Amino acid sequence: MNSRLKYFGIILLLLSIKVGFTTQLAELIPGEPLLYIEFKDLGEFLEQYESSELKRDFQGSENYQDFTKSKLYLKLNNRFDELSSLIDLSIDLDALSSLGGENTGFALYDIGELQFLMVLEVSADKWLKSKLYDKTKYFEPRTAGDLTYFVKQDEGGSMEFAFCEIGKRVFISNQLEKLLEALQLEKKESRLPSLNETDKFKQFESVISEQKDREFFLYLKQAEITANSYFRTYWLYQNFGDLGWIDRALIFLVKENGGIRELRYFSSGDEFSAQTPDIKPLIEKFSKSSKLLNIAQFKPVSAKVIPAFFGNKTGIDKFAGQLTGHFETADGDYYVYLLTPKQLESENFFYTYSRCLMLHCGTGPGNHADWTSLVSEFYNSQFVVSPGIEFEDLGSGLYRLELPLTEDLYLTFRDEWVCFSNDRAVLEGLDFPTIVETDAPFTRYLELDYGYMSDFTLQTISKLVNKSAWTYFDSGKFFEDNITSLIRTTSRIKTFKLKQRLSGNLIEEEVIYLYK
Repeated sequence: MNSRLKYFGIILLLLSIKVGFTTQLAELIPGEPLLYIEFKDLGEFLEQYESSELKRDFQGSENYQDFTKSKLYLKLNNRFDELSSLIDLSIDLDALSSLGGENTGFALYDIGELQFLMVLEVSADKWLKSKLYDKTKYFEPRTAGDLTYFVKQDEGGSMEFAFCEIGKRVFISNQLEKLLEALQLEKKESRLPSLNETDKFKQFESVISEQKDREFFLYLKQAEITANSYFRTYWLYQNFGDLGWIDRALIFLVKENGGIRELRYFSSGDEFSAQTPDIKPLIEKFSKSSKLLNIAQFKPVSAKVIPAFFGNKTGIDKFAGQLTGHFETADGDYYVYLLTPKQLESENFFYTYSRCLMLHCGTGPGNHADWTSLVSEFYNSQFVVSPGIEFEDLGSGLYRLELPLTEDLYLTFRDEWVCFSNDRAVLEGLDFPTIVETDAPFTRYLELDYGYMSDFTLQTISKLVNKSAWTYFDSGKFFEDNITSLIRTTSRIKTFKLKQRLSGNLIEEEVIYLYK
């Protein structure tokens, strides 16, 4: 595995294992970049990555090999090849490792051109032995006041690379203007605001002061990133609807015994407040009986946040967003979503899940006929030629909607609850604890038995690849090789938990990854 491939492993690592916080260098970053990462000790981070099982498993996976053929990889590879050719030095992990760097800040200002600025705190001995310092004689020396910096440009002047060493700090950029602005901030001669002086960044001040574990962090100018054409072209997940409500984001990572705790803070430009139900009894009730438990308010903050909860789902939860207007006390209403894989049967080609969506109505569900009509109308609207499907009353408050080409939908009412499922036995076995409204800390809770679901997915794929019908799908090899290798790469994760809170103008999420 060459150094360039190692470099892209780091990029994916930063995007998938989102990071934590320190602010010592933010005052040297001009303006507000699209993305800013700051490490307490970059050298230690690189050493940990080089010796990690994650690096070994991921870079040896089919998923990673497919990534190296993607548009995103080829775009990044081409851009860094151009810069490497300009300075006659490969821009990769080896070059970064030669610099070491304790406190290190990396700012990205332009996605398409990959315009960046790095600030590293490096010992004199490390700097003199670095690969970049060794190239100094090939750069043009220039001065800015009493400072000397070094520049190299291509013949047309359209591409440039510059660096400057001041005491224990080294400034590096492929945009000379940004380097000079950073040097002015270092000399305290600039009227330009630094990152930590911008209003958007300052809204996280209280969060920053509370966070004592300052290993590293990630700050995102998410609204501009989501709207960026390059991002929309190359972003692998294409989940722009889920990201559209986020204005700015700050993300920490905290290592703990038995797992990792990730802290996320999002702002959307709104002021948030909510009177939330005490959902702890529901967590205790359902977390052991379901492989996925998702509890959240319908309107925890504002309408534009709702897509982040529902996303592009299908089946019984596809109409969930339309149901929000059917409540009398919208601020207090919330849903519970349960999912458990059904037992695998080798003779079946399709493998399904028992799904259950429970809607809590603060003043009760009201007229049952209104609900059955609402849902019937929704499903009839999904067909070009409406089959005129209607609910069948099965007695004891249980209704069935027979749907063409898919599983039946069951509906029942329990006190203040409206409950939907594709599995009749699930509805008949529901038992709800008493819920009271309180100033509870959570507006959302999600728990996923990642180990079980991963094993189920691997079993499903292994059965599907032996079916003759699989040969009709172009994506067969993608699931058999790519998805399987990705699941095995993340096989150390046993449980995924998410807790969401509201605090002033910020949404706070605590994500816990527990290892096996």
